[in-house]
Parts: sequence; C-alpha cells; structure tokens
Amino acid sequence: PRETEHVEALRLAAWLHDAGRGRAERERFAAALAAQPEMRERWLRALVGELRGGASADRRRERGTAGHARWIARRGAAPRR
Repeated sequence: PRETEHVEALRLAAWLHDAGRGRAERERFAAALAAQPEMRERWLRALVGELRGGASADRRRERGTAGHARWIARRGAAPRR
C-alpha cells in the first residue's frame, strides 16, 4: 500500500534529519564528499568546509554559485560520443 511506503519514507527522513544534526555524522558525510573527484569544484569544497564548521554562508554567497551551475550542467548534459 502506498500509505505504508509513505510512512516508511517519513521515518527514514526523520532518522536522516536527526542523524545529520550530530557532529560525528556531519563529519562522516563531509569526509565522504571530500573523497569525491568533484572536490576540484569550489562550491563543493565550500560545502565541505561549512559542514566542518569552516566557511560561512555569507562568504559562500559572495563567491556565487557559478561553479555549481557548471557542475550541474555537465552532469545533466547528454553523453559525448
């Protein structure tokens, strides 16, 4: 039944939210992101820094999100032949 799936999804979302509020879980998530090849992208480095308590949101906004937009555009583009 659809309702059962919805309730399970809400439970998972609540669990993820609670887990993400803990410093240890944020650090594990930041470490996993830092291991990705996309870390050459400034926006992802800024996100990891913020998760670890570094870069402020204001500084990130000042730098803009052009790098993030380029990264998304590359991922959404059709495969090259």
